[in-house]
Amino acid sequence: MKTAFRPALPQNKLFSALKQLRGNARYAILCEPLYSILSALYLPYASLYMHELGLTDGQIGHTVTVGLISQLAGAFLGGIVVDKLGRRRTNLIFDVAAYGISSLLLAFAQGFWWFAVAMAFNGMWQVSSNAWNGLIGEDTPPEQLSLAYTGFYIISQGASFFAPVSILLVQCLSLVPAMRALYFVAALTQSAKAILLYRFTRETPMGLQRMEETKHISWFGMLQSYRGVLRQVFRTPATFLLLSIIVIVNVITVITNNFFSLYITQTLCLPDTLAGYISIIRAALMILFMFSFQNRVNSLPYRPVLSAGMGIYIAAFLSLICSKFSLVGLGAYILLEAVAFAFVSPRKDALLTLFVDKHDRSRIFGMIFVITLGCTSPFGSFIGSLSDSNREYPFFLAIGLCAVCALLVLLVRTGSREGDSA
Repeated sequence: MKTAFRPALPQNKLFSALKQLRGNARYAILCEPLYSILSALYLPYASLYMHELGLTDGQIGHTVTVGLISQLAGAFLGGIVVDKLGRRRTNLIFDVAAYGISSLLLAFAQGFWWFAVAMAFNGMWQVSSNAWNGLIGEDTPPEQLSLAYTGFYIISQGASFFAPVSILLVQCLSLVPAMRALYFVAALTQSAKAILLYRFTRETPMGLQRMEETKHISWFGMLQSYRGVLRQVFRTPATFLLLSIIVIVNVITVITNNFFSLYITQTLCLPDTLAGYISIIRAALMILFMFSFQNRVNSLPYRPVLSAGMGIYIAAFLSLICSKFSLVGLGAYILLEAVAFAFVSPRKDALLTLFVDKHDRSRIFGMIFVITLGCTSPFGSFIGSLSDSNREYPFFLAIGLCAVCALLVLLVRTGSREGDSA
């Protein structure tokens, strides 16, 4: 019976390609649901949870800034830690701190300072992200990198289909008890993900090489070496362009993650539970796009992909602002933002590996994120202040940043044939 049905089953090219992934990328994708499912359950309500516990929009912005400053410190030291401890061990230690401990604090949060401390722990994900990118990027053939990152985004967005669980919890328990339960379970599952990833992945050859090379170099000596890395970041057109893209995408993410739910519930006066339904619809649209068109998008050079993605983001934010006149605008925003995310995020992450010298990858990753967070950190409080004045202002800021990013992508040359055709 199974054989008889097999010819009738649709063979999606993207799904077939994902099944061919091996090594660290395969195990990372298999472990990803342990993180993604719980984060998909609590993220749509995170800012509403803070608001319900008495935080103002400005204080929510301040917690974002605390998290960004913590990320800044993590990014600055991350390259050294990753080279000293190795990719696997670093990912284990700092994933547990960034997600396990921070989720536990959020589960018992009582006010602003609980959230601030939790965000300080959560900022350590920058260290584990450096390790994770090396663990995956150094163990995956370059031609499969966009595919691998697409797989991670499919998993993370597919997790949104579990959102009815959080909707049901909010309806049955009310917002605060539901969020406490979700954060507590997240502390367990996200720590388990870090442990399983450590168990099944292998240290990369470059990771072993860097551990050996840095074994007898002091931490201070490695910090001094950052001066050369800093010059390399700004003097290499490819890494300068990559840095600009990451800064702008980070600010846009701060806006959408922290102020979209407040906008639709406080300005459009829609019910809190709608945030969960929107995450499901967004995920469905994104996965549909990825399985239908992502292979074709991945085959295109990065310039048209990223510039088109930024153009779609602009249309999405304009639609959201216009949704105060008609909820058709909100529907258009959900569709357009999902497509823009599918255009921009997998390609940005692939370029992070392709544009960076493999020998100094962890230190350059660290320096890029240090500069990124140094530029991004002030935006948390600034965007919170904008939202306090008018909840539309953060989205006008996002529109301007998208336009700047599109121009940079079109005008800055990377100076290498491989880079410009990536």
